[in-house]
Amino acid sequence: QPGRIQTALVIIVAVLLLPTISIAKIIVNFRLNDQCSSRPRLVLYVIVQDGNILLMIIVSMLLKNIVNHNTYMRQ
Repeated sequence: QPGRIQTALVIIVAVLLLPTISIAKIIVNFRLNDQCSSRPRLVLYVIVQDGNILLMIIVSMLLKNIVNHNTYMRQ
C-alpha cells in the first residue's frame, strides 16, 4: 500500500526533526484537539509559532492521513 509507505516516511522525517521543536506543546495540543472538529489547526499553529515550516508541512500531511484514515474507518 503506497499510503502506508508514505506515512512511514513522514513519521521517520518528523522524528528526525523533533529535536528542533517543542515536543510537549504539540503532544498536549494534539491530545486536547482529539475531541475537536478543527484538530489540525491548533497543532499547526503551535508548530508555526516555533518557526519550523518544514515540520509543519510534514505534520499536516501526517494529520491529513490520520483524519482520512479515521473517516474511512467510520464509514
